Parts: sequence; C-alpha cells; structure tokens
Amino acid sequence: MSFMGKEKGVLKPIQRLYKCNAIDLMMFGWVSGIKRFLPSAQIQDAVEAFITYHDLTETEYPFESALVTYQRMSNYYKERHD
Repeated sequence: MSFMGKEKGVLKPIQRLYKCNAIDLMMFGWVSGIKRFLPSAQIQDAVEAFITYHDLTETEYPFESALVTYQRMSNYYKERHD
C-alpha cells in the first residue's frame, strides 16, 4: 500500500508512514490527537477543523483526499502497532 506514487528503490527501507508529505503528517497528528482526547469526535469534523485552522483551500488540500489519506495512514499505523 502506498500513500504516494511509485516508490524509488532507495526509499524502500523507510517506513511508509514517514514518507508522507509534511501536510499529511500534520493532519494525521492533528486528527489523531483530537480522537485521543475527544473519542466522540468525528474524523470528518477533525479533518475539516485542520483545514480551516490552516486556512487551506479545497484546491490546496482537498477534503475527500484528506479523509482517505487519514484512513490509510491510520490503518497502516494500527497494523504496525497491533
């Protein structure tokens, strides 16, 4: 599973989670933090709050894409830590 395009061979030893874009890592941390301290919070609301707080446009950081990215990163993180 890849979060980005085709992987360069030299990067294969690096865990996928660490190869994400900085904005995706920030969003993942933001949403994960909200879910940790407010378990009843909805992921969609946390992603929307991240986008709003950072004043990102739909063109700069599409909401639906951010949701999919969060789910993929979350699933990968859970696989690695279960």
